[in-house]
Amino acid sequence: MANSVLICKQCRDYFPRGDMLKTPFGNFCSVEHKLLGANKKLVVIKKDKRKVQRKKDKLRLEELKPRPKWYAKLQVLVNQWIVHVRDSDKPCYTCGTENPNIKYDAGHRHHAGRGGGDRRRFVKENIKKQCSVNCNQHGGGMPVEYDAALNKEYGPGFSDKLACVVNYPELKEQFPTWQDIENEIKRYRELLRAEGLKPSV
Repeated sequence: MANSVLICKQCRDYFPRGDMLKTPFGNFCSVEHKLLGANKKLVVIKKDKRKVQRKKDKLRLEELKPRPKWYAKLQVLVNQWIVHVRDSDKPCYTCGTENPNIKYDAGHRHHAGRGGGDRRRFVKENIKKQCSVNCNQHGGGMPVEYDAALNKEYGPGFSDKLACVVNYPELKEQFPTWQDIENEIKRYRELLRAEGLKPSV
């Protein structure tokens, strides 16, 4: 029986071998079922093509995304890691408050600057936990206290070294391609997840 009958791929009924229509899409019992089978195959092929195209489009959009957008995304994660992981058990860097009921920021001694291209933007020594309102916002980052704390932590003259922008490579040297920024974003996401935190972006 196995040699004398086949199963139609469309309706799944048994038919004598001689009645089957052999096609590139499989065996079918009638022209109608052959066409239905072919249409199904075409739908799958079109779906796969759309999937591949969507992937290409997504990659192209990533390539076209301007660097400031990549940097902004990375900055959010670096700031989150600074405040909630690295400095989580430390007081405000500039005033020393340890109040658990206030909001804290990742305060930059030297800010990202116009266009966000400052070379020290992601330098860890340039980013410390600060109380959000008193020091980081209303205090303008407390630069005098910040410099004093930097010199105390890293040695005399460190604040001057940090102030000299040429001591640090340009952002394009730190991250030659957008994939390098994306890899750093992924790395910080993993670091945050390892601490049981949900990445902000």
